[in-house]
Amino acid sequence: MHLLETEDPEVAIREFQPLEDRLIQVVESHGGTITSSADGTITAAFGLARATEDHAYLACRAALAAKLAVEELSHGGTRLRAGIDTGEVIVRQQWTSEGSKVELAGAAPRAANRLMRALHRATIAATARARAAAGGYVQMHRLAHSEHPQLGRDERIYELLGENHALSRWHLRANRGLTGLVARELELKMLLATWRRVREGHGQIIGIVADPGMGKSRLAHEFLSLDEVAGFTVLECGGLEFDSSVALGTVKKLLLSACGIRGEDGLADAQRLFALKQAELDLDPRHAAPLSFLADLPVNDSAWLHLDARERTSRVSEAMSAFLVALSRASPVAMLIEDLHWIDAESEAVVNRLVEVMGANRIMLLATYRPQYRHEWNRRGYFQQMRLERFARDEMDQFLTELLGSDPSLGELRKTLAERAEGTPLFLEEMVRGLVADGALVGHSGRYELKTPVDSITIPSTVQSLIAARIQQLGDSERQVLQVASVIGKNVPYPLLSALSPLPDAELESCLAKLQSLEFLFEVQSYPNVEYTFKHALTLKVAYESLLAEDRKRLHRGALLAMDTLYAGSLNHHVEEMAEHALRAEAWEPAADYLLQAAGRAEERSAYSAAVQFLERARKAVAALPRNPKTLAQAIALRVRMRPAYGALGAYRKALPQLLEARELAMELGDPQLISEVLLHLSYLNSSHGRYEEALEPADTLKRGATANGVQRCISESDLAASQALLIRSEARQVLERLVPHEERFTKAWRLERFGQLGARAVWYLGHRAQAEARLGRFDDAERSLAELQKVAAEVARPIDSCAAAYFTGVVGVLRGPEPELVEALQLWSSEAATSASILLRPWLLTMLGHAEFLLGRNYDAGATLEMAVTEAERLDLAQFECHARAVLACVRARLCEPEAAANLGHALELARGRGDPWSEIIVLRGIAELKPPRSAISWLEQACNLARRVELRPELARSLLALGLAKRRGKIASADAALAEAGRLYSEMQMREDFSDTEVPAGKIAHDRIAATV
Repeated sequence: MHLLETEDPEVAIREFQPLEDRLIQVVESHGGTITSSADGTITAAFGLARATEDHAYLACRAALAAKLAVEELSHGGTRLRAGIDTGEVIVRQQWTSEGSKVELAGAAPRAANRLMRALHRATIAATARARAAAGGYVQMHRLAHSEHPQLGRDERIYELLGENHALSRWHLRANRGLTGLVARELELKMLLATWRRVREGHGQIIGIVADPGMGKSRLAHEFLSLDEVAGFTVLECGGLEFDSSVALGTVKKLLLSACGIRGEDGLADAQRLFALKQAELDLDPRHAAPLSFLADLPVNDSAWLHLDARERTSRVSEAMSAFLVALSRASPVAMLIEDLHWIDAESEAVVNRLVEVMGANRIMLLATYRPQYRHEWNRRGYFQQMRLERFARDEMDQFLTELLGSDPSLGELRKTLAERAEGTPLFLEEMVRGLVADGALVGHSGRYELKTPVDSITIPSTVQSLIAARIQQLGDSERQVLQVASVIGKNVPYPLLSALSPLPDAELESCLAKLQSLEFLFEVQSYPNVEYTFKHALTLKVAYESLLAEDRKRLHRGALLAMDTLYAGSLNHHVEEMAEHALRAEAWEPAADYLLQAAGRAEERSAYSAAVQFLERARKAVAALPRNPKTLAQAIALRVRMRPAYGALGAYRKALPQLLEARELAMELGDPQLISEVLLHLSYLNSSHGRYEEALEPADTLKRGATANGVQRCISESDLAASQALLIRSEARQVLERLVPHEERFTKAWRLERFGQLGARAVWYLGHRAQAEARLGRFDDAERSLAELQKVAAEVARPIDSCAAAYFTGVVGVLRGPEPELVEALQLWSSEAATSASILLRPWLLTMLGHAEFLLGRNYDAGATLEMAVTEAERLDLAQFECHARAVLACVRARLCEPEAAANLGHALELARGRGDPWSEIIVLRGIAELKPPRSAISWLEQACNLARRVELRPELARSLLALGLAKRRGKIASADAALAEAGRLYSEMQMREDFSDTEVPAGKIAHDRIAATV
């Protein structure tokens, strides 16, 4: 605020001191604090001396009162100009010999001062932020830009006209969007009736859905506390916002809870408790390994170590379902999962697996979630959804009676609270506690009296601001304890809180008692150590955000050190939490280590989305460390690890930049081994996604470097990687030239090795060799390669290798001519790939399955399969499989005489030529020919034959020659017999397996009588 000078300076000097004294009095009477006063300008802040969520409204009231006081005292000779803004500030209190001085830092004080000085006339103006914060309690109108020309034209500035006495409190908060809560008696009866059906052996699922703060958890816990329920097996767990990136985190809590394992238990105690529970339930021994894995206990099963991540997750789902079913045989089980909207994807899969089997078991699943959460339980006959709606007015009165009581002094207040809260229980409870803290209400719950007139009570505008005000009203010690607890998280173990708090234990316990009495915290566990939880996630959020950034970092650093000591024997249970603390503490070295551990745990559980999150955050942590050989190696390694994680998510375009960065870093470091790893991953990534040149270049670069340094493994691996790229262009002879020299190493010395790749190297070596041999028509050699490949796949017994073996067998079978048994095998393995770590191979398998169905004349089946293949290939960005699937699918549609068949074929041809895929191009050329009259078809078939000869794709040359001969015969062209004779010779030499019908070939020209009339 600034006092404008009168015309007489001497009068101004004589009159200013009384005015300043009066203004200070006005400000302080409205709850403000004077932070500076000089040269006729006074700066005041509201919400410092007494915490209040309505500081903007109080500032407006004080400015209006100050204006009136100045005009009265000066008899109109002095005028006031004021600027008002609101926002977060940093407060510093300095002590001098004359007392304390408060200093403010932040955008809001600067903005208010700038606004005040920009005004061209004496008035009170506010920013758009201040206007919004003051709400409807004051009247304002927008000022023209000419009133404040020094400010930008886009800045909205408002003139404060006065308080708004005309509107009711309902209208003042009309568009806040608050929602209510329903009464619980009917819902409790429904839950109890459902529980009785569960006890009779009929499993049930109840979903409680409502917006935040509506009482979902309260309803669930009131049900579980009923005597009829509490005497049986009750399991509780819940998702936290942080948990969504912790693979299997929610179901792990269920398992540990059922076994009585606490987070602070050492390994020996945890193993003992787990073994006791296993013996008590008489579990099948095959479930011991997956349940031990879930509980982060050592797994004494060598077969488990050879399973891929998705297979492990599948077995965890099966074992956890068996565990809960076994529990239900001993006693009916009531299982509560709170905040299902924050559950991690892997736990969700386990829960869905349980849902499938619980209908015939004594299990009740009670889940709470927000409306945006989606599940697929509606089709289950034993699922019910319970939606919490608003209170009716009589129910609101009943709830307020429980909160306040029925004292006559409360009548108007009850009406005001009901209008403001609209039935939201959290808001109502927080408002009542705020009024108690302010002294407006005295007494205790259910028996309060109002001691302050309703008209003088300011009701807060949002629940967050109300919680913030309540926190500020706490004593210093209580507020500090609550803030420390917010850094720990929603669940607060006492030993960890004690380690972080500077207070003596006696004082800490006193503060915790006070925080519990004020319902900021609740005790949720008393043995072996006390543990507290926040009443609501909003309370935690507001408490955490009330800390300065430096204080947060300091406390996170302390939490990291304390957990390292407290949980020394069970750190594996807390890796994700410690990673979070280290990251927020900006303790970059431990952050990188813990985040990489967390990523590894996520990868083990096939939680690739979570793994990517951890790896991306680890990248940030490593980037903040000093640049040296160790951190460069770390940066390279984590980027290489992103390739399979992003690949599993179908995010090829996100994986590629990471590998390109890794390549630059590896070259900078000059480590040959790291350079080799990066180049290999680059080649495999690009060839998997159909990028021929981009795949071949790193493979050849690696081979040159490895040859110069005499590193045989890298030479061999570079040729294998190049072969995968060369097969895109059907360059089969080059593939064999590269692969044959390495047979002994891949099939014997390195037979079961993976060298950091997804599959056993021998499987991929033999598979690529078999494909190349089949393309050249050397099917006997290809079958021998496949036979050896099947032996290796059986030895390693990993789903990804088995799926790869099925794909390679499919390619050879399609080229030679499929048999029904091949289709059955491909159907089996494409289904298997959908639920295992082989998800990336599913489009491969679907493409070959659709192609085989097409060649067997199963056109409708082929169409459905190939449409799935196209969808999956697009999702995973597997361009070469999308290209091949579209090529065969276009031919299927032509066979079915679909109206758009010609356009589909044209698009498929353009795509095949653009991708440089000769196999797909040949297939499409034959498909186009089938739609043409015989003489027009000939030119298309000749193109197919010429291309097949050029790339030495002999099986497709035989098919194209057969189609060409038949077209010429129908067109009565003399050279038909020559084309058919050459086709017959090729079919005979390659012993291709296809039915031959509806053709008349000269006798003796084709030895086999089983050649299909192909497209």
